[in-house]
Formats: sequence, structure tokens, C-alpha cells
Amino acid sequence: RMNAFMPATSANLYRLDTRWTDKPNTLVKIDGAQDLGGWVTAADVSPDGKTLAVLTNMPVMSVWLFSTSAPGDKFLSKGKGRQIVFRGGQQCEAICWIDGKTLMITNEQREIFRMPL
Repeated sequence: RMNAFMPATSANLYRLDTRWTDKPNTLVKIDGAQDLGGWVTAADVSPDGKTLAVLTNMPVMSVWLFSTSAPGDKFLSKGKGRQIVFRGGQQCEAICWIDGKTLMITNEQREIFRMPL
């Protein structure tokens, strides 16, 4: 049974097709994943556009790597992702690629972590 205060461990991936400044922009749902073990707090696409890194927090703190060999938006449903579980991050909220082999993760406590892959 899911705790009423615990966010869902599923995630949806959206794309913003327009960047208008004078009218609303509409997000388009392009993919989704059912159970990532923790709630999603951030995601970033690698510099080459082939890997999506997804950061999850409680109950399981981890980084998921979803890769694709063909260009497109279906990172989450094209196959099984690789999960890297880690500890000690406290409340991690942001992730970005430094280069094609290293991620940077930050938390609410103002700490910065490098994750070599």
C-alpha cells in the first residue's frame, strides 16, 4: 500500500515543442516508466543525445541510465535501464552531464557530487 505522502515512483517524459514568449507552450507526453524505485527529482540527456540520466530519491536513491542507439524520444520504453544505487546523498534534487562519462549531482544541503560512469 502506497503512503499518501509518498510520491509515486513512476515517471513521464515530456517534450516542449515550442518556446513562445507571448502565448502558452504545451508539453507533449512522449514516454513513461512505471517503477523506478524512488520518486524522480531530475533528469538530463547526455551531450551526444543517446543516454537519459534520471535521478531518483526515497525510498531508493539512484541514477537510472536509459540508452538508445537511434535518435528519438522513447528513452524510457526502448528497453531496460541500468540502475546505479548510491547512499549518502541526502536530498538530491538535480543532475546534469559534465561530459559523456561523468554526471554531476547536487542536493538541498548545497553539496555537489561527481559520478564517473
